[in-house]
Amino acid sequence: RGDFTTWPVLEVSLAQAIAKWIRKISCTHVIEVGAGTGALTKTVISHLGWFRRPKSHIVEVSPTLRARQEESLRGKRVSWHGTPESALHATG
Repeated sequence: RGDFTTWPVLEVSLAQAIAKWIRKISCTHVIEVGAGTGALTKTVISHLGWFRRPKSHIVEVSPTLRARQEESLRGKRVSWHGTPESALHATG
């Protein structure tokens, strides 16, 4: 019954650091497990810009959270998976 707010919702510094790291290593896929509201993925994407943006994958087992994420990330290059293995397989 608890409710809490995680760091990505309160502050963008983590997302900025992740975006900087993604640009540095030039990865083509990013996987987030248990993305909550999708705030971290959304902020990372916004800090990457359009050039060489990797495909984002979210592993989410909660239908309620997945629906929230899908609404928040509509129009972005994001796909959802029920297991980490499925997300890894999709990165090819």
